[in-house]
Amino acid sequence: MITNKSGSTGTILGIPVSASSTFMEHAVNVPLYLKYNLNLASDSNFFIFAGPTAQYGLASTTKLAGGVGEYSGDKKYDNYDNENYNRFNVYLGGGVGFQVSAIQITVGYDYGLMNLYKGENAIKTHRSNLKLGLGFVF
Repeated sequence: MITNKSGSTGTILGIPVSASSTFMEHAVNVPLYLKYNLNLASDSNFFIFAGPTAQYGLASTTKLAGGVGEYSGDKKYDNYDNENYNRFNVYLGGGVGFQVSAIQITVGYDYGLMNLYKGENAIKTHRSNLKLGLGFVF
């Protein structure tokens, strides 16, 4: 799940003005990583991993809200209703991790290889992800 919120408030000619937006996306990621382990002790190891990840978007919405003086309103958009918004993405990434007994900590980075917007005059947008993980290995 990806969430991004932004907003601003101010006045124009003494009239209060506000605007905000919320972007939310749910997707399924399928990573295919190669991993190299370096055993530090019998119950701990350090590892690195790298490879591609395929992503398919399940739901994506943008909510816009704003107000001028006493008047306000909001509107919600389904981003996948726009034929120029791409559901599919491929990432290339990697990271490092440390495992002690059954506890695992990872840090990784993925760079999106595909442009999320298509069509004429589309802005080239590549999504990147910084990932932090805490896991239990059994």
